Amino acid sequence: MSQNNSFIIFTFTFFISTLICSGQQKDTKPVVNEWIGKKIQLPKLNSIKKNEEISINPLNKKIKILALINGECGVCMDELEKWKKYMNKVDILEVGFIFLIYYSSYMDNNYLDSSGLQFDYPYFEDFGQKYIIENKFPREKQYQTFLLNKSNKVILIGNPIVNESISNLFLKTIEKEITTNFGLERKETTIKISSYRIKLNVNDIIFKNENGDILSKEEKKKMIDSGKYVARIDDKTKIITLIKR
Repeated sequence: MSQNNSFIIFTFTFFISTLICSGQQKDTKPVVNEWIGKKIQLPKLNSIKKNEEISINPLNKKIKILALINGECGVCMDELEKWKKYMNKVDILEVGFIFLIYYSSYMDNNYLDSSGLQFDYPYFEDFGQKYIIENKFPREKQYQTFLLNKSNKVILIGNPIVNESISNLFLKTIEKEITTNFGLERKETTIKISSYRIKLNVNDIIFKNENGDILSKEEKKKMIDSGKYVARIDDKTKIITLIKR
């Protein structure tokens, strides 16, 4: 194990040991050490649920955040609202969010479908908890969120939406992974479309309308500010198409 990885494990073990609030004290170091570096078997593309207007495939991203969510628990599903806010802090063109919603058995109508929650980002369904069992994921909720590298190996384990310090550690590690491993040191600008904040090289931003016409600076600003359009992002070309709601 490299010195850098050892530092990350030590730092994260310290954070999660001091920040987890529960009725019992538990030594977190064995859990963290067990999972750091472990390769995760991710869900297949055929289990994805997505808005047809969103072309993002989180499985294709080199950096991923895997969050396990109990689909039979209304309070757990409500956490997706918190994830929507957290995603505004992350470059979703570089980082894929894999929301694995699991159920004990097949359900025709799940909570997300009936809750009215406006959640456009793709998510995955695991009926019968196939991937939970296959990966032998921890049952404790505080250990059910993982930051994965390009090989789908665990870099960090914890839940960044419940504590600011853990959140900051995730964000710093993500930025380091992007700049160190992929050489993506670039000038960035940030735009916010729909629920997601997207960072792009200022020279690479191309907006099109539904007819495929490239939009001028004034046209795209007017359309974005109107709130009447959603963004469809092409992972390969990085072109953003604005589609009327």
